[in-house]
Amino acid sequence: MSPATKEDVLEQLKTVIDPVTGKDIVTLKMVGAVEISGDAAYVTLEVDPAKGASLEPLRQQAESAAAKTRGVAKATAVLTAERKSPPPLNVRTRPQ
Repeated sequence: MSPATKEDVLEQLKTVIDPVTGKDIVTLKMVGAVEISGDAAYVTLEVDPAKGASLEPLRQQAESAAAKTRGVAKATAVLTAERKSPPPLNVRTRPQ
């Protein structure tokens, strides 16, 4: 069996549909990274921090889809929901 490629895994991930938008997670740019190591695939899903916990079923679907890729024996998908940095404070100094 030939080893899986990132493109192979991404094709499988296109079968995972976000229930809110009806679009696949690849098109929605939710897939942050796909790494292949031997016969294992690692997928990172980047999601809105406010929705992180509610997207666990989507993570499970992504993991299952990645595992169906030819050449993948084990797949792991993780959610990352990092908050964006707040804008810098406008600090005014008094003229001396």
